[in-house]
Formats: sequence, structure tokens, C-alpha cells
Amino acid sequence: MNRTPINNKDEITGDYKDATDHFHAFVRTGSGVKTFDAPGASYTYGVSINDKGVIAGWYITDGNGLHSFLRAANGTITTIDVPGAESTMATGINIKGSVTGAYNTDSSGALGFVRASDGTITTFSETQCGLLQPVGINRAGVVAGYCSGRKGHYSGFIFLPSGKNLKFQVPGGGTRTLPVGINDAGVVTGNSNAGGFLRFP
Repeated sequence: MNRTPINNKDEITGDYKDATDHFHAFVRTGSGVKTFDAPGASYTYGVSINDKGVIAGWYITDGNGLHSFLRAANGTITTIDVPGAESTMATGINIKGSVTGAYNTDSSGALGFVRASDGTITTFSETQCGLLQPVGINRAGVVAGYCSGRKGHYSGFIFLPSGKNLKFQVPGGGTRTLPVGINDAGVVTGNSNAGGFLRFP
């Protein structure tokens, strides 16, 4: 999973393990470090923070339910669940507050989602791939990630706001094309069997 734990204001999110092996999230700003847990969580993981100080992450409850959350800069936490999903795992947030991540149901593998700042959730899949793992979303709402295919092959993908998926592989990259992030210009970076790569729009 890609993590974007620092924003352009040098604010940081992440998580730590306590003496009882439970994980808690934290945010570090100019005023110091604050720790937090999602409501009802046994484990809370801070994953991504945007330039407004809004954090996206995920948490696990005592019943092993896996949910995602948004934490506003003022500390307010909102739970994110894709309707009908058994688990929802947020992996990235953009400056507009749109969140991307993966989810699954009892009849599917991992699929992708985008939650807009107004709470609207759009789901997507890639018919030529197995499990999807979005890793980031840029200002324009373009999502980058990777998906698994046959025999452990991994391909990169881009999901556009129009609903179109673009699957790609690094030339000579062998069985692994693994994006790890996307910037606001739409440039995707990652690694492959041939080494690191940049993919330009």
C-alpha cells in the first residue's frame, strides 16, 4: 500500500503500537503531536494527509470489521463504508477531500472506490485484473494503483473521473508494474522488475 504521510506543510500522519500491541494513529503539526482513535476502534491507522490537514485512514473494530475514516483538521472523525462492503480501506486523499481506496464484498475480491467530498461514493473494477489496490488520487480525481493478474503478475492502472480505466505495464518490466503515487500533473511513479518508472499522461 502506498502511504502519503506528509503534506506540503510538513504535517505528518501515521500510527504507532502501544504496550498491548494495539495501534493508534497520530498527527504531527506545528503545535505538536496528537494521538487519536476512530470511534469503537481497536486499531487505527493514519495513512494519508492533504494540505488542509484532513487525514484518511482505516481502522479495525473488536469484531474484526474493517472501516475507513476521515479526520478533519479540528479532530472530527467521519466513518467511510462502501455500501454492501465487508471491508473498506482508504489509501489516499487529495486536496479537495476526495478519498480513494479498496473494498470487498462476500462475493468479490478487492475493488476500488472514490468518495467525493460530498460523500458520494463511486466504485470501479478492472475486468482484466484480479484484486485492485488504488494507491493515490490527485487534484483532478485521477486514481492510480495496481492490480493482480494470473500467476502473480501485477499491472498498473489509472481510473479517470469519466469512469474509464487505463491498464498499463512498464516495457521490459516483467511481471511487476507497481505504481506508488500520482501527482497533480497526472504523472505516476512506481517500481517494476526493470526498476523505478515515471508514467506521463
